[in-house]
Amino acid sequence: MLTTLADVWIGSGDLCRRDRTRRVPKPELVQDIPLSSSVDPSALFELWSEGLLCDVVCEAADGSSFNAHMVVLAASSAFFRALFAGAGAHMQEGKGFGGPRRVVLPGISGETLRDILTSLYTRSLRVTPESIQRIFAGSSLLQVEPVYEACARYLESHITVSNCLQVLQLTAMYGSEDLHRSVVGFVRQNFAEVVRNDAAAWQELPEELLSEVLGGGSVAATSQAELDAFQAVACWVEWDRGARGPLLPLLLHQHVQLHRLPPACLRSKVAEHPVVRGNPVAAGVVDGVLKEAVEDALARRRVSMERAAPPQSRTAASTGVMVLGGHEMGWHTLRTSETYDPQDDSWQQGTSLPAAMSAGLSFVGCADVCGAVFVIGGSTFHSPVAKLTAGAAQWEMCRPLITPRVNMGVAASAGKLFAIGGRTGPGVGQVLSSVEVHCPGETGSWARVADMPSPRASLGAAALGGSLYALGGQQGRTIYDSVDVLDLETGEWRTLGGTMGQARKYVSTGVVGGRLLAIGGMNSQRARLSSAEAYDPREGRWHAVAPMSVPRSSAGVASLDGRLYAMGGNSCGDVVLDTVEVYDPAADRWRTTAPMPTPRAGLGAVALGAL
Repeated sequence: MLTTLADVWIGSGDLCRRDRTRRVPKPELVQDIPLSSSVDPSALFELWSEGLLCDVVCEAADGSSFNAHMVVLAASSAFFRALFAGAGAHMQEGKGFGGPRRVVLPGISGETLRDILTSLYTRSLRVTPESIQRIFAGSSLLQVEPVYEACARYLESHITVSNCLQVLQLTAMYGSEDLHRSVVGFVRQNFAEVVRNDAAAWQELPEELLSEVLGGGSVAATSQAELDAFQAVACWVEWDRGARGPLLPLLLHQHVQLHRLPPACLRSKVAEHPVVRGNPVAAGVVDGVLKEAVEDALARRRVSMERAAPPQSRTAASTGVMVLGGHEMGWHTLRTSETYDPQDDSWQQGTSLPAAMSAGLSFVGCADVCGAVFVIGGSTFHSPVAKLTAGAAQWEMCRPLITPRVNMGVAASAGKLFAIGGRTGPGVGQVLSSVEVHCPGETGSWARVADMPSPRASLGAAALGGSLYALGGQQGRTIYDSVDVLDLETGEWRTLGGTMGQARKYVSTGVVGGRLLAIGGMNSQRARLSSAEAYDPREGRWHAVAPMSVPRSSAGVASLDGRLYAMGGNSCGDVVLDTVEVYDPAADRWRTTAPMPTPRAGLGAVALGAL
């Protein structure tokens, strides 16, 4: 009897016995060895092309039929797998031993079925501009993922201004979320050219796709972009005024920022457009916006004339807004400050921050305390503080925070400056619930007060009516919609019963008209927000107000003359903004003002008195 390898290994001790009947190899002697190829694709194609070993016949809608192997189809398609081995097995014809099974596939042409089967057996798909649509549709219906994904890649790499609207409709009919997002993004980026190039295809879009394209906020917020949006809406409505005309007022409200258009353009290009003139409700909306635009223009003209007059009625210095610190694109820290004069809608360079502040200026907080502007630098290892007093030519360094922190909330009330929450320590650090207070008129030092109920970083903070509000922010992966409130008289914290309508981190906060406003920020899906909401302590609830024109997180906010200014911040695609818009609570609307000279996010902002 020949000696086996196993006997040799046993004798050498490489293979050991567990008992009398079972031999157990060492773990390193047990291996799964991959094969170079378990199936020869060319052999499989040869079997199919010659009709050998085929066990199913697929019949197309036009009656043409093709032999195939069930195992190949089931391995490539969830539809065929369910048909042959799952819940759809009863749909087959000719089951048994009398011949191959027959499957009827209504809705699939013979040409398409042939192309799909050929691609499965050759592992290659040949497409042309003439065939791509039917193969994409057919592979979607039959759930043949390899063919479907190949078609999606082909379409994505061949999107043009001429075909993007047709591809958009295809993705809406047959899925492919990634391709759909790509096409929507392409249409938004080339919006005006797309609509001009193929108005007929634009008019054929269903309302849902129209709203998706127009509602993305990706088009630059300019008057020309808004005019393009209006003309696109008008073109779509014009195709069927009877059915679509009633939608015009809603579409204008949702997708066209009419207040961005100059009065002359509003009058000649919008109010006089046939679809608007023929729609009394839409005409009323446009007339209302036109009236506001004319009033705003007259008000600006009056201000300009007043400034041209002798300045005897004016004080030595105007009130305005200061922005400072933060970062620009590429996370370059900014030491500069800039001031805005609302009377002539202009910006001027301000006093640069001290070099000692440089390490903590990417995210800063600031507030006005007794006529002096205090700025707190944000860093996990050092939080410097500086102040600029009225008439001073440079900033003065103050005592730093007790606990270094970044992404904190900063607010002032009754001559005291508060630093709230934030993050400290190396790496991602620890989220803080601690609060520090600074009393400039006393020792000039910082002291600890009661901790917040919830640790928060990237929060908003503001003082209103004897209370300090800490809202939104995050701890770990939790984004808060809750609000903690400190009673400045008793020194005790509580959590508001009502939450915000939207969880927000990197949220900006301000007070105007006796109400607390939460503006922009970022949600749990890391989408930046343009929405805003207000809290009135007298009502005890939050409610939505008009959204900003663009999403903003880490923006600067300041309240001046009964209006709230939102400045800079990050927007979609991490773009750092220089734009500024101001909220009028009486009209519940935003309007743009002159942009800042320097784009910045993570900035501090404060309303000025006589600085």
